[in-house]
Amino acid sequence: MKLKSYVVFLLFASLVSSCSTKRPLMPYEMCPGYSELGSQKKLIKSKVKYLKGVNVDIVQLRCLIADNGLMSVDIDFENNYRKKQQTEFLVSWYETNGMASENDPNWRMLILYPDEKRTIKLISPNKLAKDFTIQIK
Repeated sequence: MKLKSYVVFLLFASLVSSCSTKRPLMPYEMCPGYSELGSQKKLIKSKVKYLKGVNVDIVQLRCLIADNGLMSVDIDFENNYRKKQQTEFLVSWYETNGMASENDPNWRMLILYPDEKRTIKLISPNKLAKDFTIQIK
């Protein structure tokens, strides 16, 4: 009888411990600032600056620190309009202390056709770059 009680206790303990384990973070939760802001919408608002009459939206950001220490960022651009949209974007990288990291000063052109959604993958210029902002014009 004691053996049966012991087995039931072990099964119960195993079940409880498996329920209390923390789930892995989703890629959007790994973006710098997400834990403080708590939502994808607020994260995008804090990271993206639209400079003038832009008809392209950023609808999601996903981040990951690779094994080599570089940050990878997926940016989902979307054109919700009935015309082809041409826009440019610039990504600025920052170190954890807020200092600018090595940045490419060149704007990147992006053309999106009606109702098109496209993901652009960016890689940080070095291991010190742990944050970013995006400007769109």
